[in-house]
Amino acid sequence: ASPIASNSPRTIAVTFVVAPPPRLDVSVNALNFTAPAGGPDPAFQNVLVTNGGGGGNRTFQIEAQYSGPNAFLELQAGSAATPHTLRVQPRVAGLAPGVHTATLRLTDAGASNGPQTIAVTLTVGDAPTIALTTSTVNFSALSGGSSPTASVVGVNNATSSAVTGLVASVEYVTGSGWLAAALGASVAPTSLTLTPTIAGLSVGTYTANVRIASSVAGNSPQTVVVTLTIQAPTSIAVSTTPYVFAGTTVSSPAAQLRTVDNGGGGTLSSLSVSVLYAGTGGWLSASLSGGTAPANLTVQPSSTGLAVGTYNATVRIASFAATNSPVLIPVTFTVGASPKIGTDGATRTVLAGQGNGITSVTPVNITNVGAGMLTGLSVSVTYLSGPQNGWLQASLGTTTAPALLGLSANAGTSGTPRPLGTYTARVRISSGAADNSPQDVIVTFTVGLSLANSGVWSSIYPTYCSGCHFSGGSSPNLSSADAFYNNTVNVNNANPRGGGTDPLAVTYPKRVVPGNHLQSYLYYEINWSAGAFRMPTGAQMPVGTRDLFRDWINSGAHP
Repeated sequence: ASPIASNSPRTIAVTFVVAPPPRLDVSVNALNFTAPAGGPDPAFQNVLVTNGGGGGNRTFQIEAQYSGPNAFLELQAGSAATPHTLRVQPRVAGLAPGVHTATLRLTDAGASNGPQTIAVTLTVGDAPTIALTTSTVNFSALSGGSSPTASVVGVNNATSSAVTGLVASVEYVTGSGWLAAALGASVAPTSLTLTPTIAGLSVGTYTANVRIASSVAGNSPQTVVVTLTIQAPTSIAVSTTPYVFAGTTVSSPAAQLRTVDNGGGGTLSSLSVSVLYAGTGGWLSASLSGGTAPANLTVQPSSTGLAVGTYNATVRIASFAATNSPVLIPVTFTVGASPKIGTDGATRTVLAGQGNGITSVTPVNITNVGAGMLTGLSVSVTYLSGPQNGWLQASLGTTTAPALLGLSANAGTSGTPRPLGTYTARVRISSGAADNSPQDVIVTFTVGLSLANSGVWSSIYPTYCSGCHFSGGSSPNLSSADAFYNNTVNVNNANPRGGGTDPLAVTYPKRVVPGNHLQSYLYYEINWSAGAFRMPTGAQMPVGTRDLFRDWINSGAHP
């Protein structure tokens, strides 16, 4: 303050404005474009560039950086002043399908926020491609019949790019004017309708190429090859050579097979077969494998119930679709006389000692007592009675008569003897050619006590006979089972015994008679019967031992 001035002090207002620094602002930081390969180019997109700070309008620089070798962006001048609308548009020419990227860099040395970037992405799709659902279409028709139904081919786009401007044209290879080709639309996907007309066409094959084109498709044009076959009318085609069969009253011939074809065009359907008889019926069967040609025709006669003679019939094949229906085929079947199985006996009997192994049975002679040739002989064995099966073996020397049927029965071994008893089996002789098949032979097998294997000799000789009837001792020699058998079974006594004091030796002259102990003198001796020379001379054999000897005789006196 001054003591001189009366209005001192005075105030002066001062304003100081601090402006913000310049700043580059962009309306977007990323631009995305899509286009098909080869174009067209996608529409441009704008980016607004402004000064978001102070300092008024600013001049900034524009630079494009690419991830690949292609500078695909069309840009304005390299510098501009804010505010500015930056126009960005890609150029597709020369770019392969795929993703192409670039970065737009906007710089202003005085801007506070440094360079600004805009990411640009261009996705180039595959080029438009025409895709057909088929490249061939085949039509067929019968001459003089109706035209085939139209066929539709799908016309699609194999890529994500649009296929436009589609057109179709017909190029005839054979004939002319018989095919119409119409597209449903000029943009895929659509359909191509193919309509043939057979009026005025003769039997034969006709071909045309249908071209589907588009100015934007990389694979234009695409071709559909169309074939039209005009066929002759449907007919039954089968051999009409007469069937000739021969058989016997019991043997039917094998079936004969023929093929029924379509002798024309189209489809030979509704086929049927029947048999017409001339006289006796029911002996012939005829069948088709199906109702549409080609089909197998099977014809077979059966001689069942027929007498010797010749039989005739006709096989009739028909179809309403065939111009030559019905077709008739004659059949002749000659039935001759049949072979018959003959044998030299219906029974066989065999006896064997227990454990004595295999015993042959009288073989059976098989002959043909009928006509023709007796073939296909076979035998089988059925066990009818007895404690065990498997004892009989039967085999044929040949399957054609005359033949010999060999038989053998097995009584087991000494270690594994077959149980005592009577066994019965049926041997059946069969032949599909014989009208009296089968024929049976009944075999009866009796397994009796064996001198050696059933304890008979060992129960008698060592205790009661060995003291005298050893080899070189008193006659007869009984020192082994074989010697006992050979010197007693069906062997005559040395009569008279004891100086005429043995009258039973005269009455029963055989020492052992197989199957009959009461005719066997040796049985009377060991029983000390009146009038017999007692054996042994010491103590009499026990009842059990005598009964075993008796049972051995009665079961056949086997070795």
